[in-house]
Amino acid sequence: MKFSILVLALLCMIVSVSSADIRVSEPGIISGSELAVFDGAPVGDLHLFAFIGGFWYELPVQIDERSVSGSFFEADDGLLDGNDEVIFQPQDFGDLAPTSAWIDDVDSQNYPRLKLSVADPVLGSTTIGYLYRSSTLPDNPDSYINYDDIADEIMTDTYMVGFDNNDWFWDELRLFDGNVYGADLMDREKTRIKGTILWTNWTRNEQDFSPILKRYVGGPVRVIRETRLTIEVLGITSESTMTKHYYDSFMVTPEDIATIDPLAGINMVRLSYDLTPEAIGSVESNLNNATLLADGVPDGANTNIPSSEMSHFWIKINLNGSSLVSVGNQYGISSSNVLYHHDDSSGGTADGTSDTGDGASYGDIGIRMNNPASGSHSTSASMYMALGTDLSGIDCQSWFDTGFNYDVASEDYDNTSAVDTPVIIASNLRNIPNPFNPLTEIQFQLADNCNVELTIYDATGRMVNVLYSGSLASGQQSFTWNGNDQLGQAVSSGTYFARLHGQNIDLVKSMSLVR
Repeated sequence: MKFSILVLALLCMIVSVSSADIRVSEPGIISGSELAVFDGAPVGDLHLFAFIGGFWYELPVQIDERSVSGSFFEADDGLLDGNDEVIFQPQDFGDLAPTSAWIDDVDSQNYPRLKLSVADPVLGSTTIGYLYRSSTLPDNPDSYINYDDIADEIMTDTYMVGFDNNDWFWDELRLFDGNVYGADLMDREKTRIKGTILWTNWTRNEQDFSPILKRYVGGPVRVIRETRLTIEVLGITSESTMTKHYYDSFMVTPEDIATIDPLAGINMVRLSYDLTPEAIGSVESNLNNATLLADGVPDGANTNIPSSEMSHFWIKINLNGSSLVSVGNQYGISSSNVLYHHDDSSGGTADGTSDTGDGASYGDIGIRMNNPASGSHSTSASMYMALGTDLSGIDCQSWFDTGFNYDVASEDYDNTSAVDTPVIIASNLRNIPNPFNPLTEIQFQLADNCNVELTIYDATGRMVNVLYSGSLASGQQSFTWNGNDQLGQAVSSGTYFARLHGQNIDLVKSMSLVR
């Protein structure tokens, strides 16, 4: 019954071919009959490529086995079938125009390939990638995400989240500034439950849950983490199963399930994020409250909302210029709901229950449901995090309510088609934050020593700056672009392009400057 997250970064555009801005960092997922041409193929033989500026680039791809019952946590047979899901980041896909060219790999020519067209109906744009089968292509070593099971931490090049070692609730959020992870901004995700049994009032919090099971699936594109916990009141047990899917810059709760025993007499459930003093000065908002300062000074603000709005409500935290917007769906659990913000550095809480964590409330923001219905309930949520940008909660609502559209087409190799060698000299060109104002860090990976030129173009194709021109060693590279210092003058808001060019290298990423 908890919210989840996404971090924003607009990826993969081409200057010469005009690729697409599609919804930032949300993953692409295909499954079932869409993968029928690969039935029975070893999952390690599937490779994802983007055709960008006349070259092929291999991208991270993940294939997760789902059982007939829908579980991700049963044994994987290693062969593709109708239960598998293929997961990727369509923001890294290539040119809008499809290509008849084929990668230079003989084994791949023995099988069909899948052309994956991903359309964003909200932004009105499309991008294209290609899924190949081959036993001779090397695996792509790149990944977007890593899970440290010992430390119970999930890490990307945008954020780190961590969990309490004993209770398994989320109690750590650090943003990556291009070099290191910053201070911990999250005291913890809080759960407060109140009820009455036989005229006796009782309260519970997240530390009163008894962990039963923790399991996970990890790969180069996403980590799925599931925990099952129970809470007991006078011998009456209620259970909760919490599942989150984590991506490079996106987190989603597709389904959390809570079973509320009617005998427990529960009359209030509160779910929230409580920040640490490191986040003092942040501004929080929800549907009706726009400027709520998180500073530890009591200034609680409540927003009563009808159950009809619980199917897509949102709350937002602006952390020193970066936004976390949580869009939730909890329709039908309670007919009386309150979105609230609470500050009290002395340790008070929004409903009189005991405080936990650091013993204080700094911008504690969330939802309170009064007299929730008993029985089994399923909730879903997404959280969008935009580094360096004050993201709109209304925009996130529209993304949450309208998913990607997929067009999956099988194509056979034509020996009259051009054959192009996959080039992986440079990869993972991105900028953080994006959108930005006025500074952004442009990052990329080089597989070998080479001469490159990193240039900035505006939307008309006019070059506005040369960030670097010369030789670079292999490995991770980063350069800062300052929109206030472009050939002697500042540039205006708009879309710009970072182009990395060299021998067998031609990568371009779109960037949004927002003033």
